[in-house]
Amino acid sequence: MKTHLATSVVVLLTSIGAFANQGSGVVNFQGTVINAPCGIDPISVDQSIDFGQISKSHLAAGGTSLQKSLDIKLVNCDVSALATKGVAVTFSGNTVTGTATELITAGNTNTAVVINGYGADIIYGSPTDNIKLNDGNNTLHFTSWTKQATGMAVAEGDFSAVANFNLTYQ
Repeated sequence: MKTHLATSVVVLLTSIGAFANQGSGVVNFQGTVINAPCGIDPISVDQSIDFGQISKSHLAAGGTSLQKSLDIKLVNCDVSALATKGVAVTFSGNTVTGTATELITAGNTNTAVVINGYGADIIYGSPTDNIKLNDGNNTLHFTSWTKQATGMAVAEGDFSAVANFNLTYQ
């Protein structure tokens, strides 16, 4: 009986030991509390838009890349205290000299990114007109595309650009 009990304990301890560390990891949680009537969905805070491969000759002839959606999703909005129940969005970044609607790209392609929303091309550094909001969740819809930068000759190569956005509730 003692031998059977000792064997059972050894088997049990061996079984527990076999499962003790078969992988591990860490979960990091983060966020930011803001003093605003709406939160911003995490997928909208840091976005990447890939325009893919665009023909140089197409851009040089005045063409543009395919248009891509650029949405800013606002969550859990309470607009009851806002005078106009809306928000203005200001996009900022380095623009093509003399053309405030074109975000210059990094690289040697001489291309620019245009953002359009609510019927007008965005003027970088200037707020949009007031965009009405509702209580709950809202999505601010914009469209973006790449084109040959004004006054420059398009060239082949990789490009990138960064635009920041700020919200001003009204």
